[in-house]
Amino acid sequence: VKATGSFTSMFEVKEMPPVAESTIIGGHEGAIRSFVLAMLKNEKPETIATDNFKSLAMVIAAIESAETGQPVKIQTLD
Repeated sequence: VKATGSFTSMFEVKEMPPVAESTIIGGHEGAIRSFVLAMLKNEKPETIATDNFKSLAMVIAAIESAETGQPVKIQTLD
């Protein structure tokens, strides 16, 4: 972000420094680099939104199970 203070923020585009594809980078930077690389190669990224639905279903079921003390069946989305 280049400047803030108005309704919208001004930004400037920054080039990503080159990194060998074999380099493992963790955290947000690694996730973003992995995503951008997959998009440039027209490949499916390692983490994809449709997988998040499965994780969310698992968390909701775990909460319900903890609250009720009963097992909760998770319906598949396939």
